[in-house]
Amino acid sequence: MQIIFRYLVFSAIVLFNSPSMAIQIVFGETDFNTGQKVLIRGLLEDLIDSEFSRIDSKPTRSITIYQMNRPGYFLESNFKLTRFTGAPSYKIGISPTVFDENIPTSALQAILAHELVHTEEYIGKSALGLIGIGLGRLGQRNRAHHERMTDLKTIAKGFAPGLMDFRIWQYPLLDSEQLQKKQHEYFTPAEIEYARITLDKNPELFEWWLDGHVPLSIDAMLDDIQEHQ
Repeated sequence: MQIIFRYLVFSAIVLFNSPSMAIQIVFGETDFNTGQKVLIRGLLEDLIDSEFSRIDSKPTRSITIYQMNRPGYFLESNFKLTRFTGAPSYKIGISPTVFDENIPTSALQAILAHELVHTEEYIGKSALGLIGIGLGRLGQRNRAHHERMTDLKTIAKGFAPGLMDFRIWQYPLLDSEQLQKKQHEYFTPAEIEYARITLDKNPELFEWWLDGHVPLSIDAMLDDIQEHQ
């Protein structure tokens, strides 16, 4: 409740950019109310300031928040076509479900961090480089590798508890097919906890995972832990 109170006590003026932030956070057409926008903006600004300063490195950059309505999807990171022709502009989609279903603030903060890891990946990429990122996500195995690596980077920044909160909140909202897909492509709560413990107890293994060897199942993760004891 404390983090919610921190942002909701601000008036609507908080919706305008803070002059200390080089990046612009703007809202497209959404049904989010003022309090929800203040919360999203506040979380993003805190995350960028504390963990994603590279995103805030140029004054021409912006992140546009848009409303998404894809069944089984709650947040996503993307970039605008102006990325190819002018100043880079990035997007984060958020489903109204995150508020309709009372997402915990810790979970929203962590999944926004996950999406900012994606955003950070786009920075500095040429059009060809961005196409390469897209091609690298084609296929179930490639997508699982990419999303699990993003989870790993999010955990490395200290968001394991919130990421676990997000998955626990998310799973009951999915049908059986969606749940199976998410459990394959992203870390499950158990995998998040094992990764968190590994970061603390065996940072060399964690770095090995970050170096491109991210486990694609809990069995593979446990095998790695066993082999690197």
